[in-house]
Amino acid sequence: MGSGSENTCPKCGGASEWRGPCQRCVDAFDARLVRLERTQAVQRAVWQGYLFPGWRVGGWELSDPDVEIQSPDSWDMLRNWDGSTNLFLWGAPGVGKTYAAQLALNEIALTRGLPIAAESAAAMVHELNRFGREWHTSRILAAPYMLLDDVDKVSWSSAAIDAILHVLDRREKIGGRTILTANVAPQDFVAVVQKSCPAQNSSMAGAILDRLNPCTKVEFIGESHRRQLKQGRG
Repeated sequence: MGSGSENTCPKCGGASEWRGPCQRCVDAFDARLVRLERTQAVQRAVWQGYLFPGWRVGGWELSDPDVEIQSPDSWDMLRNWDGSTNLFLWGAPGVGKTYAAQLALNEIALTRGLPIAAESAAAMVHELNRFGREWHTSRILAAPYMLLDDVDKVSWSSAAIDAILHVLDRREKIGGRTILTANVAPQDFVAVVQKSCPAQNSSMAGAILDRLNPCTKVEFIGESHRRQLKQGRG
């Protein structure tokens, strides 16, 4: 076939090796399919009610450099997390703990095709105590990877400690990994629980952290990114 009969790509108008889209357009289409498949893996979890409303759909490509720059070492630790340990993330409100946990879990779902789940610790305690121990088992507790957010915000009582221990026991039984976030460091978290509980139950606070072993503890530092955004709008 002579040069005068060169095929033209119907997508971009450039030269094509055959009658149809050129290789560059074919590769771009394949890449879009891969991105769509990755996105749908997380969207399914959102639609099924396993994740927070407004959960970001996507992996590390959604990370905000302005948030990461405040705790670069912490973000590096999460990016290199292989999913073999539990995580305890702590720091002041608005520094990116839950944001980082979302992206880390999304990356697990996108790259490994495994279900993920998330719930606030306070909501989990409320639902377990109101609806019974098995209400969440088939939905959230059975996910291989799960975020339990704001664990220090629970209204601690004997029943609350019992509920959280039940969650972590179930997670341990299935070999699931759990990410906990809090505004206080692990050693201070125990004191927060003990302060709210009767003396006879205070020893159980340490059992919550014991259930997390093996655990990687990561501190997030910096100013509240949410506050900075509000000030910028003002």
